[in-house]
Amino acid sequence: MILSTLDSLDLVLLPGYAIVVVAGLIGNSLILTVVKNKRYMHTTTNFLLANLAFADLLTLLWCIPGVALQYSRHPDGILGDIFCKFITMNHLAGISLLVAGLTLTLVSVERYNALLNPLNASVRLNKENVRYPVVIMWIFGFIYVLPLFVVERFDEVRGQCVFHWQKASSTVYWSLLAMIVVIAFFVVCFCYFNIIRGLYFTKKICAETSTLSSQAAEEIQAKRKIAKLSITITIIFIACFFPYVTATVLDASLRSSFYRISFFLVYCSCCVNPICYAFQSSNYTTAFKETIKRKSSTHQNEQAV
Repeated sequence: MILSTLDSLDLVLLPGYAIVVVAGLIGNSLILTVVKNKRYMHTTTNFLLANLAFADLLTLLWCIPGVALQYSRHPDGILGDIFCKFITMNHLAGISLLVAGLTLTLVSVERYNALLNPLNASVRLNKENVRYPVVIMWIFGFIYVLPLFVVERFDEVRGQCVFHWQKASSTVYWSLLAMIVVIAFFVVCFCYFNIIRGLYFTKKICAETSTLSSQAAEEIQAKRKIAKLSITITIIFIACFFPYVTATVLDASLRSSFYRISFFLVYCSCCVNPICYAFQSSNYTTAFKETIKRKSSTHQNEQAV
């Protein structure tokens, strides 16, 4: 496709991509900054959310050349093969998206253990050991997506990127991915179902705040807020990703409106998390304000000099 063939949907999506990328790069960079620099942000959950922000940041960075290539002529030959492997089909973003999904699953497990099994230290992640599952997730993401880099090539007859592998291999690969997604989905549902039930129905996690001291009541409210935040970002991720999965399963045309909108929604999920943190977490709101204020003061001082 070339620029002269842009339709009305493209004219909407292109500015949308620009807004999503800019907002996402700023917001996720801000999350990484506050978690790194603010000691009161050094918690297990925040380290996992920082890993999610890093994955979202990479997804947005890798999406830029892929989206730009959609509106230009695709090269052929060896260069076409290279573009298919690293740019056109967004396999690099596939690594970070897989890590993002696994991170959200781990967040749900971590919140489940923290709220429902607080005294069982053997199943709890902490600030010292959380790095290990994070590293494992990135290694797994790279290894799992690696075959796609190997088998993807540009088909000059069809004029598009295609997978050159046996049907049996394709079936096994995508079936395994589907199994991973289904397992992760049910783990998330199980964890958050029990958290919601424990917070609001059985009161297993905490009693009514009216019968507790002010400090205990504040702690309970903090637990509820972090649970709400974790559930919110997970729902947003699923809602943004589900249409793309549906379009892929239905083998929708790359130029169909449904596919293009679903593809755009995937990247929208990478920019909304910082907004959720700002509105639902007082710690993040405070940290964001402090960081922005400090950078503003530093800039003003530099101008004065």
